[in-house]
This record gives sequence, structure tokens and C-alpha cells, in this order.
Amino acid sequence: MLRYALAVVAGLFLASTVTVVVADRNLDIPFPFNCSTKTVCSGLRIKLPNENEEYNAVYDDYVDGALYFNVSNKVGNNLTLLIGGLENNRFRIIIEEPDHHRYKLQYSLEKEPTNVSLTVNAISEFYVIASDKFKNKVIVHYNPLSIEFYHDDALATVLEGNRIIFQNTEEDQDFTFGVRFVGAERLIGLHEHVDDLSLRHTADYSIDPYRLRNTDFGMVKYDLNTTESMYGSVPVIYGFGANTSGIFLHNAAEMFIDIDNNRKSAYFMVNGGTLDLFVLLGPSLKETVRQYVDLTGKPHLPQLWALGYHQCR
Repeated sequence: MLRYALAVVAGLFLASTVTVVVADRNLDIPFPFNCSTKTVCSGLRIKLPNENEEYNAVYDDYVDGALYFNVSNKVGNNLTLLIGGLENNRFRIIIEEPDHHRYKLQYSLEKEPTNVSLTVNAISEFYVIASDKFKNKVIVHYNPLSIEFYHDDALATVLEGNRIIFQNTEEDQDFTFGVRFVGAERLIGLHEHVDDLSLRHTADYSIDPYRLRNTDFGMVKYDLNTTESMYGSVPVIYGFGANTSGIFLHNAAEMFIDIDNNRKSAYFMVNGGTLDLFVLLGPSLKETVRQYVDLTGKPHLPQLWALGYHQCR
């Protein structure tokens, strides 16, 4: 009887061990993925669109205070671009294919932000200029596509169209884009990583880009000063300086972000979904953080009776 009981216990132990190994493998344990093992990073990190692959824009329509563009390149790829104004010094950019088949993130925003109508100030064969009533302005350059965001006539943020890549096959929905923070002294954000407050320079390929994918390494490893992913993934970056601005990518897919501290720019490589970008024009760091938190919500203070009893489970 004792021998039978021991056999049952041993069998349960082996079964539970197998289960743990499978679960851990799904969490990148014991060999965490890095840029070289993920095609979204290894295939797109050093890729620069050539002249035929660069996207150009054509102004299409003005509906409900927002700007609409048709975006295409010479190899036959077609996209749509929406630029809308939001209250509290913010813009929203959505880029996707005309059939809108890409997954759109739901239930992550605390509320849909209030739209602010844009006024078209100028249209030429090279660009469109539009502004809101809060001293914010956007200039869309057509060829190649480039989008500049101003607050109080000071250039703050630029969406660099020459870094836009959209893969559109059944197996591959990756996309990329680049953002430059004009006048920034340092870049901060991309929580959570065990690293310096200021984002490190990764664009020289000496270290991996910052990876966002919720991962718990458990008792296996916790490295310091690393761009590896951790528990949480927050795709928000602040360009801190005399006039601070920021961006928040409303997308939950795995992504890698290369940081160029020489240009104060970030290059996003995203494993699918829609390019749904919020531009936060500050102009102070406090205001920029508040503009982001207003989208995703503020943490609630726990009840007094709950303090001291919670565990990390």
C-alpha cells in the first residue's frame, strides 16, 4: 500500500513538472527570446525602405473635424491615414489598410477621448496644415510622408514616414514606424524594464532594443541594466526637455523599440495590430504624463482594510 502511494505521489510530481516546463516555455523560460530570435526585430531592425517602398500621401477628405489621407508607395501597397485632434493638447493618428482588417485593441482606454475639430489652414501640392483652437498644429508633408506636430509654434514631435513598413500577409502583420522628439534632452518611458530612467542608446546594435512583452522570469533570472521585458508593457515614451512631448502606442502586440539618443528618436517594430498612435504635446513633463494617464486611467487607492494582506500571486 505504501509502495502504491509513493508511486501515485511520484506520478503526480512528474505530471506537475511537465506542466510547469510547458508553461515556463511559453513565458520565455529558461531561454528568453531576444531580437535575433524574433523576425519582427531581426528582419526589420536594419531595414530601410528604398525609394519605391517609401510611402507618399494624398489629401483625401475632411470629415467631422478630422483629416483623411490615402497613403501608397510605388510597389503597390495602399494604406489609409486618419489624423484627429483631441482635447488637452493631443492628436490621434491611425494608419491601416483600406479594408480595416487589422485587430483593434479594445477595453484598454478608460474612456474615449473627446475630439477637437481641426481647422485646415493651408493646402498645397506638397503639404497640408491644420490646427486646433489650443495652439496645436500639424503639418503633413506628402512626398515622402512626414507628419510634424507643433505646440505654440514650437516643433515638438515628428512621425518619420521613411521608417514606415507594413507587412500584409496571412502569416505576417508586422509594422514599423519612427518618431523623433525635437529639442528633447533625454528619452524616458517604455515601462517596465530593470534599467536606467533615461532610455539607453540601442541604435548602434551594441545591445538589444527594448522589448515589450509581459514576461515573468520567476526564480530563473533577474538581470539588472537590461532591455529585456518584464511583468508589464507600457508603450509610452516622453521626450523630456524645455518643451516635453510624448507618444502612446495603443497596441498590445509584442514589440521591440530601438532608441537613438543622438537623434532623440525611437523606432518601433510591432508584431501586428493597428498603428493607433496618440501624440502628447505637453508642454511640460507633468502635463504630458497627465495626458497619457487620462487615456488609460489613474490607479485607485486600495481600501484601508486591504493594506498589509496582499501577496504577489
